[in-house]
Amino acid sequence: MLSALIACVGLASASPDLYQYGNPGVQTTGVGAGVLLGSPAGLSLVWRPHGWNAVQGSLGWDWRRARLDTSVDYLRTLAVVQMEAPMHVSIFAGVGGQVATTLPGIDGGSFLGKVFGQNRGPILEVRVPVGASWFFERTPIELFTQVVPKLQVVPGLWPGLDLGVGARYYF
Repeated sequence: MLSALIACVGLASASPDLYQYGNPGVQTTGVGAGVLLGSPAGLSLVWRPHGWNAVQGSLGWDWRRARLDTSVDYLRTLAVVQMEAPMHVSIFAGVGGQVATTLPGIDGGSFLGKVFGQNRGPILEVRVPVGASWFFERTPIELFTQVVPKLQVVPGLWPGLDLGVGARYYF
């Protein structure tokens, strides 16, 4: 996970002039809002100041652990694949954080989490999202999928993995 973080920092300092989007009709900047399905499932918001960097946030319900999750990630586009159809696919990786909490009166979570006390109080996690986004010409819609290895740091160390697919509409 440390090597992925170092790679993201190195790519963040790379010049955005390495690749210029040749088709101005393909959405690569702006603010997008939509839904995220998976673990957690909920609302997703992204801000792309330009095609190489993004900040995404989500608020969702983790149905596996019965808790409310809030996350914020910095994303860096690693590669862009121009497709035959009027679209392109952006491959991204990033780093971020997640705060999770169980709601009062809900006794959720996994068996091992209960045994090791992982479901009491707020939970803080470090995440490394990796995924792909599909952008379409003349349509302000993004489809995306991501795999998110993470490490719980409060309370105690505990590895985890989130998976998700979603869609966002850009304004």
